[in-house]
Parts: sequence; C-alpha cells; structure tokens
Amino acid sequence: RMLAPVLPHTADEAWRALKGADAKSVVFEQHVPITFAGAAGWPAVFAARESAMKALEEAKSQGIENSLDAGLVIPDADGGLKPFAAEIADLMGVSRVTLDPAAKLVSVTDLREEPRCERSRKRDGTVRERADGGLLSDRDAEAVGQ
Repeated sequence: RMLAPVLPHTADEAWRALKGADAKSVVFEQHVPITFAGAAGWPAVFAARESAMKALEEAKSQGIENSLDAGLVIPDADGGLKPFAAEIADLMGVSRVTLDPAAKLVSVTDLREEPRCERSRKRDGTVRERADGGLLSDRDAEAVGQ
C-alpha cells in the first residue's frame, strides 16, 4: 500500500500477487493509520544545534572553516541530551561533542592539529594508523573490516 502512490503499476502487480488476481487495485485500499510520537528530547537537541551553528559560524573568524575540524562543548545541565550522545556529533556536523552539565554556553574546540580519518574526514579522537598504513577512526575501521 505504501508503494502505490509512487510505483502504481509495480504496487498493483505486487498487491495482486498477495491478494489474488481478482483483488481490486491497491490504490483503492485505505492506508494503515500510523501513530508516532518522537522522543521528548528532540526540542532540546534542535535548540542545542541552533546554538552550535552560531558558535561554529563565529569560529570561522578563528580559521575553523570546516566544521569537521571542530569539536563542541555543549551545556547539558539537566542531562536531556544524554540519550542522543552517540549521534549528537553527526547531528551537529562536527567531529566530536562533549556534553558538559557545568557549561553555560556552547564552545568550539579547534581540532585541526589532531589526525583526520581518511574515510569520514572526522577528528573524533579515535583516529590512528591502521595495519594498511591508512588513518581511520575506530568506527570507520570497523565499517571497512579492519
């Protein structure tokens, strides 16, 4: 049913294969109602991201042109960002994020002197030379089987 609006002919063929040759077209079926509730912490993530983007823009005057050359220290007094800790650097578009309950403002850390992963271009603190001589982060080394 989900394919019907995008691939009507293919969806109809698949529907008839499932329901039999006499089945009416899938486009006449009602979509299954979906209820969805996002994680309660998303508004805090978006607010932190907005502050982070401002801080990164200001860091350009210090020469940090590429956001992957930066780390962020983000205030998290109530621990609301902790559930997002594993993905928050990717959500912010930077190499590394530290959640600091004592911080008052987002601060940018210059990581340009640290090694850069040859695959993801991140400087996440785990980048090191691998058996083949390449510089990879732990995450990227695992992804390529090293």
